Amino acid sequence: MQGPSESKTGRFQFTLRRLFVLVTLFAIVLSVCRWFYITGPVAIRNGYAGLTTSEMTIVFMEQNEGKWPQSWDDLRPCFESACKRQSDYCTFEELQSCMGIDFGFSPQEFVATVREGGEVPELQVIWPRVGSFGWGDWWPNKSISGYLEWSVRNSAFGLTASEIAIAFMEQNEGKWPQGWDDLQPFFESASKRQSKHCTFEEIKSYLEMDFGFSPREFLATLREGGGVPELQVIRPKFGSFDWGDRCPNEMIRAYIEKELVEE
Repeated sequence: MQGPSESKTGRFQFTLRRLFVLVTLFAIVLSVCRWFYITGPVAIRNGYAGLTTSEMTIVFMEQNEGKWPQSWDDLRPCFESACKRQSDYCTFEELQSCMGIDFGFSPQEFVATVREGGEVPELQVIWPRVGSFGWGDWWPNKSISGYLEWSVRNSAFGLTASEIAIAFMEQNEGKWPQGWDDLQPFFESASKRQSKHCTFEEIKSYLEMDFGFSPREFLATLREGGGVPELQVIRPKFGSFDWGDRCPNEMIRAYIEKELVEE
């Protein structure tokens, strides 16, 4: 027959074993949940969904002069294009259910900060409703901030390129350049008009120029009263211009309208 002390010791050992089992089970469940939501299926789904969602917002900005979508309805027409660039891992409805978007974000304020040379703010305009992104919380948001930062850089390149083209026309009776070699001699003078943000090689690397454009045909359209056609003679290879007050193509159009029409 067990004494009181032996009975207490037995119960204590049983309690410790049960506590150990419970703690072990809890740790296993916690590990499984962490894997499922942080590095497992949910995180992988969120990663793909986040990249597709960020690409939809970029497509929307490209098609709407840098404006930010105000609702999911604004983004629906951009879904197919975004899937071609990224992934069709999720349907549009699945993106809505698992991703959150800050529809109050202002790209213009972000771009203004970058233009002023301030510290680039960290964006958190897209987030998963449950779990995390599979590649770190920064990746889809980094795609958007990178696109906007590139738009500022493209504008600096584009403004210099437009000044080079205008300098060429000034010295060549309104003719349009036929290649980059025609423009290189005018780089230094154009850089003095703009802030020298880039080299001539960088302009060639990051911009495309329509060397088949004809200022005379543009003028003929104006004189026929056909309205002012939109010019797209300078384009960035990646991203867009930041749609500031001095668009590179607008500068060229204004020069042609003012200087060549007066000839």
